[in-house]
Amino acid sequence: MQTPTITFTETMRGQAALTKPEHSPAIVTEDEDTGLIKTILAGGSQDGMSFPLILKDLVVAVVTQQTAGVSGLRGSIEAGSVIATGLSQQALIITEGEFELLPEVARAERRMRYRLHCRTSEGERSFLVYGFKRVANRKGRWWPLAVWLETTTLYVTIYEVGSSTDETGTDTRQPVAAGIARIYPLDFLKQMLTFRSRETQGLPRHVRNMLAFAGFFIMALASVYRHNGHSERVVPT
Repeated sequence: MQTPTITFTETMRGQAALTKPEHSPAIVTEDEDTGLIKTILAGGSQDGMSFPLILKDLVVAVVTQQTAGVSGLRGSIEAGSVIATGLSQQALIITEGEFELLPEVARAERRMRYRLHCRTSEGERSFLVYGFKRVANRKGRWWPLAVWLETTTLYVTIYEVGSSTDETGTDTRQPVAAGIARIYPLDFLKQMLTFRSRETQGLPRHVRNMLAFAGFFIMALASVYRHNGHSERVVPT
């Protein structure tokens, strides 16, 4: 049975910085502390430890049918590369990727999450690139600008996989860099031209599939920005 899917290609550009020893214990795998990421990036920029970060041509495939008990849509990242010259002079190759579209994490707050399993071109080092976009209704922001900023700003932490093992012999994930990447207007326009409906037959079904995706996206954002003030749960910024 075919599963209706929407695909698009996305590119985000920004800066990252190598983590310092004092940051490593504070970072938990897939932590979503935007304040810590900003601190690492600012400190790295001052100390000459920053470098360009580009998530290039990510081919994102989103299943437009919600899974029971899950508030967002799920999908995969089928292709793309990560340019992080502070870790490798060659682009990191994405071997596997997961994507979550706007799951609810608190009242008036949702996320977009990216998990990119990468390796160097020689295969000598492996990384987990974890990124999230925080979509939250914060007081004092004009909501059209907030929608743009929050849906195009990705907070990234990069972990080296297998750099050491714990007492059970399991590979650990050591945080090695963090940064922020954004979708810029020209890349956004290019992205809009890449949306495709897949795993459906016939024009009417393709149209319904596209409308299902757009409807979920709009309703999810509306559930955030229709509320006034802060979300109920305090999340670091």
